[in-house]
Amino acid sequence: MKNNEQDTRKITEIYQRYTGKGNEHVIENLRWIAGQEGMIDKVIIRLPEIPEFNNEQSIFKSEQALNAEGFTNIDCFKYVIR
Repeated sequence: MKNNEQDTRKITEIYQRYTGKGNEHVIENLRWIAGQEGMIDKVIIRLPEIPEFNNEQSIFKSEQALNAEGFTNIDCFKYVIR
């Protein structure tokens, strides 16, 4: 459980650095969707790998956390900053 809490904290820090906002509302909304019958399969979550913000390992951990909530339609991609 301790590693999971550390992973969640790290994901939150990455989100905060990139967006300037916390991810509490995003997490609340995803949990709400997960609780609605038939909705979870209609959602595609996109996880960008953003240079200087996250990496494949943090994407993998985010994907694991989402899978634990029941989300399986996840699109991981490399974000290109031009």
